[in-house]
Amino acid sequence: TDSPYYDDRLAQYWLASIGKGVISGVGPLKLPAKPLADVATKELLAVATGKGSAAVRALAIRALGRSHMMTTAQLTAWASDPDVGIRRAAVLVSAELPDRTLIKAAAADRAGEVRHAAALAIGYTQDASLVPLLGTLVTDKDPTVDSAAALSLLSFAIDQAAPTMKASLTTPWKPLFVNALAQKDPAPYLADLAEVIAKKLSPDRYWGGTIPAGVSWTILFGYAMARPPAELTAGKHDRWLDALEKMDWFSSSEPRKLYALYLVRGLTPRAKRFRDAMHKKKTGYNIDLYFDMADKDPSTYLP
Repeated sequence: TDSPYYDDRLAQYWLASIGKGVISGVGPLKLPAKPLADVATKELLAVATGKGSAAVRALAIRALGRSHMMTTAQLTAWASDPDVGIRRAAVLVSAELPDRTLIKAAAADRAGEVRHAAALAIGYTQDASLVPLLGTLVTDKDPTVDSAAALSLLSFAIDQAAPTMKASLTTPWKPLFVNALAQKDPAPYLADLAEVIAKKLSPDRYWGGTIPAGVSWTILFGYAMARPPAELTAGKHDRWLDALEKMDWFSSSEPRKLYALYLVRGLTPRAKRFRDAMHKKKTGYNIDLYFDMADKDPSTYLP
């Protein structure tokens, strides 16, 4: 169980550790230096090559993933096995090989389960040459495949993933890709960030982590805060400030930060309007208490 290949339900945690991208709100699982499978590699290999049930053999293959005990020839044979579970196991474990032939072939397999394995395996390899293949898989009709492809794509460094993400902004994964693309330079994605906030966009098959609209809000707020005060008072960025005010608040800190920004930048009339508007929302807490804190020293509540 200390292997990325053993349990697909933990894929996001492994990819958060293995990859160089950002999978928001997901804590990484660390790979131990010595795989647990090394304790019983011969026994596991005997199970994997034996005549037991396909499910148990597939599990043994997965368990052996990091042990480097299996040959390319063995994995190639398993990758063409009639059983889907064994094919999946072979494709996942082949991420350890320098040869990407099995992963590329699996991306076009007739079984969605095997294409799903290919999508995850690409993330496990962190091989940038395979990123364009994720662009195909992220539009796969199988809902588990496109989810795995999006997850793997987010695990790659943004300079490697950006072209494929930009080409995939019409998919349901747009809010996650927009947030990733806008991390370093929000300017080209301001309208997209505003849309994610206003519409609370989130993929139906999101694996969890930080709410996409919350990430968009943080990025857009950082952009607004970095604008010259004169631009803000001149109304040049009102569209983005309007978007920030449309957030469905989950705590008091975000509205207080926005209110504090208005005060520090001399947008006093806007601060008053925002405060009045917040009175009409059901926050579940006394928002005035937090606005009063900001009134005393607004700069305290800005990053």
